[in-house]
Amino acid sequence: MRTPNDVDSDARGKESCDTVSRVFKNRPWVIDLRETVQNDSEDEDGYDMFVHVNSSFQKAVRMRGRWKELPVQIKSSYRRIKSFVRKYSKQARFFNVTEKRHQFVLCGMYEEDLILADIVGQIVAHMIGYGMTERDALNCLNSFGDKLAVDAYRRNKEKLLNFWYGSHLIPSK
Repeated sequence: MRTPNDVDSDARGKESCDTVSRVFKNRPWVIDLRETVQNDSEDEDGYDMFVHVNSSFQKAVRMRGRWKELPVQIKSSYRRIKSFVRKYSKQARFFNVTEKRHQFVLCGMYEEDLILADIVGQIVAHMIGYGMTERDALNCLNSFGDKLAVDAYRRNKEKLLNFWYGSHLIPSK
């Protein structure tokens, strides 16, 4: 596996998109995916994906998307992720908890298990913003039949805490 800090290229971008697609397609709460290529210079070589999810799941995790689709931005390097998040978090454009909006930002060059854990971690962090606990979020995923996602998150939580979420998640006791 290439390191996530490598420079982006079209091939790496497509490979990243394919990997993230495989991870989402295996989720029991996902109905369908719609992929698009980078649509402007702001994407910084990223790919967009829209994940059509079960409406009950969308309500349970308190996320709202366009037409029951959750937006996903796929990058093929850690550097691109950091740049994207830094730029848009200042504008509250994609991470607006008050409107229940969240855009997933994923690095498709990671192992599928870590990508899955990252998806769960972003769901957990989003739900914590509503006063729910990590346990509530994981129980929600379990109730939708996604024990594999919960297990991937538990295996990779420390990596995620160090890499991405910082103080947004409470460390396990």
